[in-house]
Amino acid sequence: MNKKLAKIKLEIWENLVTLIKLSKIFLTSLKGDSNELLVNYSKGILALEHYDYFVFGHRHLPLDINLSEKSKYFNLGEWVKYNSYGVLENGIFELKFYESRFSKAVNK
Repeated sequence: MNKKLAKIKLEIWENLVTLIKLSKIFLTSLKGDSNELLVNYSKGILALEHYDYFVFGHRHLPLDINLSEKSKYFNLGEWVKYNSYGVLENGIFELKFYESRFSKAVNK
């Protein structure tokens, strides 16, 4: 492999590593209730029709946010760091933590 091609591959790799690091910061930091994209999306839906719960995953943070008196937003978090999961029982949704040092949503 010539030096120019090796340099380009190294730059691409370094840029990829930087993007991965930035995405991890984004995924694992709370941006504030009003800046959370899925919270704002849920509020928009709620303005059209009532739902008791909005439950999402893929955000990597266990979140429990009141949208109104009768509606809540939940993000399940993730299993690796928080051991968080959700349970819907008898019409009540709860965010739970399995044998974890965490016992509540990161925003509580």
